Amino acid sequence: MTDRSVSRIGLPRRSSCVAGVLALVLLTSCATDAACEARARDPGCPDLRFSGHHYDEWRETDPPPILQELGDAAYPACNDAENCGPDLGGFAATDVWLLEGVDVETAVLGYRQDTETHVIFVRRGVDPDTVPGLRRAAQ
Repeated sequence: MTDRSVSRIGLPRRSSCVAGVLALVLLTSCATDAACEARARDPGCPDLRFSGHHYDEWRETDPPPILQELGDAAYPACNDAENCGPDLGGFAATDVWLLEGVDVETAVLGYRQDTETHVIFVRRGVDPDTVPGLRRAAQ
């Protein structure tokens, strides 16, 4: 009687190798997720860079039914997730959109980094309570 996991010449069968590789990939991916923890946010690093200005996330919001794109923004390299997610080499880009009734120099709508959650980004150093139309746009 012969062992079905070994070929006639004594090498492991292809199906045994494939099963072993799949098991290794599954174990590795589970181990990676378990070791992945959110880093503490660096207060000196802005959440978003757009049109030469730095913005910080203010709050989540529901987007309007029609979005007016303003252009591309970047998530600064200091916000790259070292162990969680892909290494984007400091070039993580995203679209940003107009907040109706709010000056684009003050606040924009965008995605929270590594998610599809819409958030309002307010220009660094600006108090959201002083921005005309921002509370209305956030509703």
